[in-house]
Amino acid sequence: MTENETQSHYRVISFLIIILSMVALTSLLSFVEKLGLDLWICNYVIDLMFFLAIVFEMEFERKRAKIAQNIETTFLRIATGFGICSIFAAAMFFLPHFVRPVLLFPIIMYGVCNTVISISTSMYFIYMLCLLSSSNIYEFGLYVLLVVVGLAWVRALEETQYHLEVCILLSLIGLLLPVLFSYFDSHTLELQRLLYSAINSVLVFVLSFFLFRRLRNGTIEEVQNRLTDILADSYSEVIELRLYSKSEYLHAITVSKICFECAKKLGLKADLCAAAGFYYRIGKWKGEPHVETGVFYAKKLCFPTELIQIIAEYYGEKEPLSTKEAALVHIVDATVKKLQVLQSQATASGWNKELLIYQTLNDFSQSGIYDRSGLSMNQFLQIREMLVKEEKINELLSGDGVSD
Repeated sequence: MTENETQSHYRVISFLIIILSMVALTSLLSFVEKLGLDLWICNYVIDLMFFLAIVFEMEFERKRAKIAQNIETTFLRIATGFGICSIFAAAMFFLPHFVRPVLLFPIIMYGVCNTVISISTSMYFIYMLCLLSSSNIYEFGLYVLLVVVGLAWVRALEETQYHLEVCILLSLIGLLLPVLFSYFDSHTLELQRLLYSAINSVLVFVLSFFLFRRLRNGTIEEVQNRLTDILADSYSEVIELRLYSKSEYLHAITVSKICFECAKKLGLKADLCAAAGFYYRIGKWKGEPHVETGVFYAKKLCFPTELIQIIAEYYGEKEPLSTKEAALVHIVDATVKKLQVLQSQATASGWNKELLIYQTLNDFSQSGIYDRSGLSMNQFLQIREMLVKEEKINELLSGDGVSD
């Protein structure tokens, strides 16, 4: 079974989890409300409509690389988040009107996917809650407003410097809006609803402060895991390159390791740089035209979007280098390539590695190739000095291979 087939099977399992969660939630609420068979069927039809819309959005967003910035995902995290929300929705059904903590839906779902899917799934839960509990227009309007306003602020939770402030704001929204809409409905302030709103406010704060970051980090790790997987010795493209050309393989593994070490020291995305360093010349392995072919195979192999972009910016031939990571990979690859060429053509008089690195990188810098990458002069000089001292280059040039 190929990797793509495995990913496809996991996506099917994810869709099954979602539809089963829908059916279970609808069945439970319909049973509690003692609905007739005709209404059960109507509710299942509504489930089907929402399910088809959610599936379409998930596939559409995946192909646009809008889920974890990646065109390849199993959807298992989304399905798990949906299942958790289904359990919360079932529990909320037994709470008084107007005080159901529906802010939990966008907090959980945005933690595992993106804005579009978060809105669709959250709307499903509030729709079923309101439909099956005979809520009025005020309550439905409240829950829609909580989802829309809440999601706008939930997105700010990704920014570490605003995390605490946004959590406090979300808890205040969860406290004040239910009280306000409840007053619109009854023109009285009920103590029970005030107490429930206060409890919901605390719950929203706790989950947004502690749970969201873990969920979001897991989504980011999905990309990082992918970057690590495609560098494994057992990965098909690594095996293919090793069989295709030992010199190309040694070049790729050397550039990858140096990029990783340099990126760590500079505070850049080390896993991305390692993967980009290895696959930077994938177009040369696969055939002409190098850049277009490299991008084609990178997309076919479902590489993360940031990696595909670096490959598309190979030596700035078709697109300018647009990130610091792209600049770093180019610097390392160009340096190793130049040293390898001169090593094979070296005369008896020899040559100075340090001087050659300075000259090569200064020439590239003066050409303006890094101008749009955001790489500062200080970072450029740091990379240059690290390359001068890099032992892995010496190992490659000596023919001893590259150690870990």
